[in-house]
Amino acid sequence: PDRRSGGSLAGIATGAVVLAAAAVLAVRKKKQKEAERLRLEEEKRQEEERQQEEGRLRQAELEQQERRRREKEEALKRQQEAAYNALPRLSVRMTAVGVRDKTCVIKLVEGIEMTVGRNSKAKIILDSQDTRLSGVHFIMFWDGHSVYVWDGGSKNGTAVNGVVVDHLGRV
Repeated sequence: PDRRSGGSLAGIATGAVVLAAAAVLAVRKKKQKEAERLRLEEEKRQEEERQQEEGRLRQAELEQQERRRREKEEALKRQQEAAYNALPRLSVRMTAVGVRDKTCVIKLVEGIEMTVGRNSKAKIILDSQDTRLSGVHFIMFWDGHSVYVWDGGSKNGTAVNGVVVDHLGRV
């Protein structure tokens, strides 16, 4: 046999082996790249899940803090209402001058100033339609012993038992 042909067969075989090895390496490299891409995607997915879980935990914590704040606020409100309701009260009967059917009873709370008038500026609204009344017509205060009445800057003035009151006056 010819050395050249035998040598060329060996060269072809060597070339085929080299090509096969290169193909195997290329496939291996492609698989490694794919495995790396999948690993990175999995890490990214896990990181997104971790961030979502952290977000849910933060939201749950904020909601719990808000619930606690509301519960404290409601407890404080109940305490304040209980303290207010425990204060002594005094009923005062009032009648508008010259009007027989305009009588009302106001409960004064010890130590609390009560504004009386015809609009929402007053704590006690007598008659929102009566133009003789001012927004805050007069103020009443009970200190536990005496009732004090003074005019609130009304246009028509304030009288107690027929006596005009334009300043702090003990009734």
